[in-house]
Amino acid sequence: MTAGKLTNKQAVFVAEYLISLNASDAARKAGYSPKTAHRSGQENMQKPAIAAAIQKAKTEAAARCEITTDMVLRGLLAEATGKGKGSSHSARVAAWTQLGKHTGAFERDNTQKQPTIIIEREDAGA
Repeated sequence: MTAGKLTNKQAVFVAEYLISLNASDAARKAGYSPKTAHRSGQENMQKPAIAAAIQKAKTEAAARCEITTDMVLRGLLAEATGKGKGSSHSARVAAWTQLGKHTGAFERDNTQKQPTIIIEREDAGA
């Protein structure tokens, strides 16, 4: 198999991963042994050709939908600050968690300067 080429099983793994974003689930659905699906899924995610296929598909989907990272971050910030329609406590916590992951706030080596998220409050002048 040449670099960049996927076997049929790997192609199914990629397609299933793009649906669930769960490597173990994708491995099971692609036909890997249920007993070793977790390990097989993780191994597949480390393979350059599979990682590249997943990244390419995600990039193409974002382009088709005209979704940018800034749009996603703005949406998460709106939800985190309770400005999202129908916002709930659990939704706010989840949004803050995603923002924290994106900024690296939960990394073990947190000695580097982290990006600052600026929250503009509408009532700041009141």
